[in-house]
Amino acid sequence: IERDGIRLFVDPESAPLLQPRSLDRREFVAAAGGIVVAAVGGCGGSSEPPQPDSDESMPTESMAPDIYAHGFEDGTVGNITNNVNQPTTSGTVIDTDGARGTHSLRWSYGTTPGGDGGAGAFNYILPDRRTDVWVRFAWKYDGFPTSVQKIFRVKTVDPRLFGSLLYDGGVERSQRFSWFWDDVDVDGGTNLSIEPRVGEWHWWEFHYTIEPGVPLTIEIYYDDSLVLSESSGVPNENNLDVMFFIFDGTLNKGNTNPFTMLFDELGISSQKMRIPPG
Repeated sequence: IERDGIRLFVDPESAPLLQPRSLDRREFVAAAGGIVVAAVGGCGGSSEPPQPDSDESMPTESMAPDIYAHGFEDGTVGNITNNVNQPTTSGTVIDTDGARGTHSLRWSYGTTPGGDGGAGAFNYILPDRRTDVWVRFAWKYDGFPTSVQKIFRVKTVDPRLFGSLLYDGGVERSQRFSWFWDDVDVDGGTNLSIEPRVGEWHWWEFHYTIEPGVPLTIEIYYDDSLVLSESSGVPNENNLDVMFFIFDGTLNKGNTNPFTMLFDELGISSQKMRIPPG
């Protein structure tokens, strides 16, 4: 819904706990229980709790991916590749922990005191280019970095990046996940009001559109709750489309906290998937 120039995305069960406050255009603020307020202009608070939107066009039950799915239960990395389109050697498939089943892909990270590091990027290349696509995966940490980690990035045939999800463990962003449009629209990024948690599986789902002649759009869902709906502000004038996705890859210098991360249940689809049944 929209009120006083503010788009509001609300967990209906938590709506009475909302405590709005004055916001700037790009800031997201956690109020309680997964409530997210996305500001598009200056505003004042309101004591009246907002009502949730309903979207009848979205499936209410989990849908199987119709482009690609892999949960590592066969012990392989599936169709996930490295930067030269060979099966990735980044990470290790383990059989002791999974978001669904018992397998997942694990990375171990060390400190990066003097320069960028990481566990090595891996890619999923679409079988055909897309202008409208959904991506879902499960993610689990046993600790968080104290520097910036690139988690998910979108690429076209253009060599530039066209959107990234980052985790910034430094002081500047106060341990937050953020979305950046990168080379599409240079800005300060949008912070997501998600409380980082360790030792738990959580689910990300992204709906990315890059239609010709109009701004790019992104919807980000965290554990099936919408946490961001945003456009790039810059139109797709070159009629580009999505070619592949990059997962992980770079941990910026300055990390002082070694940690392990697990990845599971990759799904690529033409429709919203939601969290699969357990």
